[in-house]
Amino acid sequence: MRTEPLTEFELGYIAGFLDGEGHITIMRSYPSRARYKMGFHSIQTVMANNKVKVLEWIQERIGGAIYCQENTDGSRGNRKTAYRLVLSGQKSREFLMTIAPYVILKGEQIALALEYLKLGHGTNPTARAAMCDRMRALNKRGWIGQQNGQQPDVSHKTPDQS
Repeated sequence: MRTEPLTEFELGYIAGFLDGEGHITIMRSYPSRARYKMGFHSIQTVMANNKVKVLEWIQERIGGAIYCQENTDGSRGNRKTAYRLVLSGQKSREFLMTIAPYVILKGEQIALALEYLKLGHGTNPTARAAMCDRMRALNKRGWIGQQNGQQPDVSHKTPDQS
């Protein structure tokens, strides 16, 4: 990973890539230890594509780990091999704070993730669980909020499909 700041071009490209090919989640984990009865959560930023080269280019600039999901058993139909660039924890937080002014569609998810991180671990489990549920709703395909003007309509309908 490089140490110099991202250029405006890189910030814009990566923000667009996150808007189109990425998601931000609050991951819930349930370890077996009794002191973590409510479980704990972590922030994860994921960008996916079937071309690993673009993810490697982004990884060189922001870090993270690339994972491969091959369709070796045919269970995914005729889909190509998929690659995911994953940022977790502090790395995800730093990235989201940097990229926030440049995104168009994922602004609400970024704001929610950063708000969640301010709570800290072990405080207000009810609020943390509610934020996790809210993030899940925001990430759902065909999110209903776009009908209420809360998020732009990004459907790819042609004029004759309306």
